[in-house]
Amino acid sequence: MSDKKEIADNHAENALKSDAVQPTAELKENTQEEQPKATPEEPVAEAALAEEKVSETTIEARDAESDAVTASNDEDGKEEDSDDHEELHEDEHEDEIDYSKMSKAELLDHLAAFGQSEQGFKKGKAIHAIKDAYDNIFEKEKEIALGKFIQDGGESDDFDYKLDEISENFEAYYKLIKEKRYKNAKELEKQKDLNLKLKTDLLERLRHFVDNDENTTSIKDLRSIQDEWKAIGPVHPQHNKTLWANYNALLDLYYDHRSIYFELKELDKKKNLEMKIELCAQAEALDQLENLNEAIKKLNELHEEYKHIGPVPNDKQEETWQRFKNASDQIYQKRKEFYGHLKEEFKENFIKKSGLAEKIQAFTEFKAEKISEWNAKTKEILALQKEWDAIGSMPKEQAKEVNKKFWAAFKNFFHNKSAFFKTLDSQREGNLELKQKLVEKAKELSVSEDWAGTTHKLKDLQQEWKNIGPVPEKFRESIYKEFKAACDEFFNRKRGHSKEMESSYDDNLLKKEEVCKKLEDLAQVEDLNPEQVYELQDEFNAIGFVPKKAIKSIQNRYQAALKNVIRNTDNFEKDELDELKSLISIHKIKAGPHGDQKLQRREHSLKRKIQSLESDVSTWKNNIGFFASSKNATELLKDFEEKIQNAENQLEELKEELKLINYAG
Repeated sequence: MSDKKEIADNHAENALKSDAVQPTAELKENTQEEQPKATPEEPVAEAALAEEKVSETTIEARDAESDAVTASNDEDGKEEDSDDHEELHEDEHEDEIDYSKMSKAELLDHLAAFGQSEQGFKKGKAIHAIKDAYDNIFEKEKEIALGKFIQDGGESDDFDYKLDEISENFEAYYKLIKEKRYKNAKELEKQKDLNLKLKTDLLERLRHFVDNDENTTSIKDLRSIQDEWKAIGPVHPQHNKTLWANYNALLDLYYDHRSIYFELKELDKKKNLEMKIELCAQAEALDQLENLNEAIKKLNELHEEYKHIGPVPNDKQEETWQRFKNASDQIYQKRKEFYGHLKEEFKENFIKKSGLAEKIQAFTEFKAEKISEWNAKTKEILALQKEWDAIGSMPKEQAKEVNKKFWAAFKNFFHNKSAFFKTLDSQREGNLELKQKLVEKAKELSVSEDWAGTTHKLKDLQQEWKNIGPVPEKFRESIYKEFKAACDEFFNRKRGHSKEMESSYDDNLLKKEEVCKKLEDLAQVEDLNPEQVYELQDEFNAIGFVPKKAIKSIQNRYQAALKNVIRNTDNFEKDELDELKSLISIHKIKAGPHGDQKLQRREHSLKRKIQSLESDVSTWKNNIGFFASSKNATELLKDFEEKIQNAENQLEELKEELKLINYAG
C-alpha cells in the first residue's frame, strides 16, 4: 500500500510543478497554514502614476497629434505594467475551508466534487489542503493499526496496511485530478508556444498593414487585427513585454501616418472611457458581495477586461484609473482582514497544541508490568490525540517543531508498549507447547467410545485450555481450530451414538420394569435369598438408559422395591441384615454417576481407617506392659483393654465393609 501511495505522491509533485504555466485565473498553491503575502496593488499604482507624469511631460514637448499618440502608448504601457496587479489567482482568494477537521469520508466528497467538475482540477490550494488533511488521517490510522498489530504480537516488518474503500476512492480521484492538471499544464505550454507564434505572425501582418499607405484610412481592418490580438491569449512572461512594446509601437506608427489621427483617437478614447466607467461601477458593486471568493474572481475578470479596452481621454485617465483602483483596494482590504483573523486563530491553536506537546512527554517515561495498566494508559494518550486533532492548524513556521515534539512522544509510547508485549513472547511460546499437548490428548480421546467418561475428560481439557493463557498471535487461530476439531469429532460421534441408543430406550424401560416386578415379588416371599437381590440389582444397572420422561418414575419404583425387600427380613440375623443393607447401598453407589470413582475413594478411606486403628491397637497393647508397677495400674489397664476391644470390633466392621466393596467391584 505504501508503494502505491508514494507513486501517487510523486505524480502529484510533478503535476503541481506545472502551475507556473497556468493562466492568470489558475491556482496559486499555498498550504493552509501559510501567512498572507502583501498585495502588489499600491506599488503598481505608484508606478502607473509615475508613468502618467512622464507622459504629461512628453505631451508638452510635442504637437497635438504626437501628444495623443504618446498618451495612448503611455496608458497601454501603464496597463501592461499593472499585469501583476490584475493577474489575480482565483483559488488563492477563495473562502478558506478548514479541511483539517473533516472526516475521511467528507474529504472524499470534496475531492470527488473537484474531480467531477470540469474546472475542478484548477482548485490547487483546496486540493492540497484536502490531501494534507487526508494524509494526516491516513498516517494516524496507519500508526494506530500498526500499534494494534504490534500489540497483538505482530512484527512491524510484517505489517501490511490495506486501503479501505474510502481510501481507494480518494486515491483514484486524486490520481484523476493530477492527470487533468498535468494534461492541462502540457496543453498550456503548447498553447503559449502557439500563441507566441500567432502574435509574432500577427505583428508581421500589422507591420505590413502600417507600412501600406493605402491602409491609413482602414480603421475597421485595424480593429480586426486588434480583436485577433486580444483573442489569442497569454504567452510566456519573458516574451510578453517585447510583444506588447512592438504592438503598441506599430499602433502609434499607424496613427502617426493618419491625418485624422486625433479625431479618430479621441472618439475611440471616449468609447473606451464609457466602457471603463462601466467596469468601475461593476468593481464598486463587488464590495456588497458577502462571498469574498466570488468577489475576487469577478475582480480578476474585470482587471483582464480593463487591460484590453485601450486608452481614454488624457484628462479622464487618472480619474478613471484611481476610481477603478480604489474599488479594487476595497476588496483587497477585506482579504487582508480575513487573513489577519486567520492568523490570530492559528496563534491560539499554536498555544493549545504546545501545551499538549508538553503534556504528552510524561507518557515517554511510563512503565508497567500489567497489560491492563498499558491499556488504560493507551486510552489516555489516544484521548490526547483526539484533543490534538480537534484543535486545528497552526502557523506554518511553528507547526513543524510542535508536530515533531508531539508525534515523537506519541510514537515513543507505543514503541515502549510494543517492547513490553515482546517480553511476553517467551511465556506465549510456553503456552503454545502446553496447548499442543492438550491437542494430542484430545485427538487420542476423540476415537474413544467411553461416552460418559470421555465427555468428562474432554471438558476437563477444555477448562485446562482456558486456564493456560494466550499463545503467539500467528498460532492462535490454527491451534484452537485443531483442538476444537478433535473435541468436535468425539461429540459428533457421541451424538450419533446417542441417536442410535434412543431407539433402544423403550426396550430398556420394559426390562427395568420387569426387574422391579421381580424385586416387588421378592418382598412377598417368606424365605428371602439375598443373592437374588444382588443379581437383580446387577441386572437393573446393566440394562442401560430409558426415555428421559421415565427416568424418575422407574428409579422411584426401583428404590421402593428395594426398601420393601429390606422390610421382608424378619428372619435375618443382624449381621445378615447389615450385610444385605450394605451390599444394596454399595450397588446403588456403583450404579450412580461416577460410581467406580466413589467406590474407589470409599475403599481407600476404609483402608486408611483400618491401618490407623491397627496401629493404635498395636501401640496400646505395647503400653499395657508399663502399667504393672503403677499405683493406678488396674484402672488404667482396664481402660486400655476396653479401648483395644472397641477398636478391634470397629476393625472387624470396617474389614467386612471392605470385603463387600471388593465383592461388589
